[in-house]
Amino acid sequence: MNVLRNVCLGVLVLAAGAVRGQTNGAMPAVVLDRVAAYVNEHAVTVSDVLQVIQPVQRQLMARYGGEELKARLGDAYRAGLESLIARKLILEAAEAENLQLPDWVVENRVTEIIADQFEGDRMALMDALARDRLTYDEWRDEIRQHLVVQYMRAMHVDQKVSVGPLDVRRAYEENLEAYRTPAQVKVRTIMLSKGDTAEAAAGSLEKARRVLERIAAGEDFAMVARDISEGPAAGEGGERDWMAPEYLHSALAEAAERLAPGEVSGVIETDRNLYVLKLEGRKEASVQPFAAVQPEIEARVRAEKSEALYDAWIDRLRQQAYVKVVVEDPF
Repeated sequence: MNVLRNVCLGVLVLAAGAVRGQTNGAMPAVVLDRVAAYVNEHAVTVSDVLQVIQPVQRQLMARYGGEELKARLGDAYRAGLESLIARKLILEAAEAENLQLPDWVVENRVTEIIADQFEGDRMALMDALARDRLTYDEWRDEIRQHLVVQYMRAMHVDQKVSVGPLDVRRAYEENLEAYRTPAQVKVRTIMLSKGDTAEAAAGSLEKARRVLERIAAGEDFAMVARDISEGPAAGEGGERDWMAPEYLHSALAEAAERLAPGEVSGVIETDRNLYVLKLEGRKEASVQPFAAVQPEIEARVRAEKSEALYDAWIDRLRQQAYVKVVVEDPF
């Protein structure tokens, strides 16, 4: 199923996908016309679940095969099944509460979809419905159900989420490491291989001394690096990205620690190479201030609380209903 089903099932954990019964590539064979679960007197079929997980199915099939693919498809199937069971429970709860959406609410949403997805062309919508073997009334009812689910979640979950200043501050302090930026340095290096013999090493050392003389005489470090360096960053003038000192070779990190920005080291020797290093800049370790990350943290805390309230709500609805899973994994 295409965008029409996506619109109707957008509230679910996974978006809706292909035409009923269609499979792709090396999709493991499954029987589509079995009941996957019962929710009171309503049935959820295996094909209903496969519609929901079809986009995820395509991604998984592109990355995995064999038993790994089957296992991951099984996980996706179970998540899709749970989302459909939750949807049935919510719709039944709405019916028990005698929730009635005004027709104009549904019609406004239909008009928005036609404008957004079909450039305002109602006939294009009708053609798409015909390809999907849906009547307009069936599709419009799915839109209504989607809106009902949205409204019920807003009323029973979203409106009950409360995030206070203390919640946000506590989340910041409990996750302080996530907002900590370690000390960083930015360097340029000129690298010369020591070679495999003592003579080659002596030659490289003499070459490194001449590099220092050229820089001391006023030549630009980056230009000398492009001319002389044998390192991978030679084309960039020896420039390296900002990094924590521990990501440098220990000898380079020690040299950088002794330099002020703009200063150049002497010859630095490692097991295989010789270096000349210039410290371009230094950033001290810091922690992002609370005010800078407060909106991000508040949104995360709100989302976490909303998810917890939603799960608890669905659990209550499930306990009050008859739910039986028949097919836990069709693959």
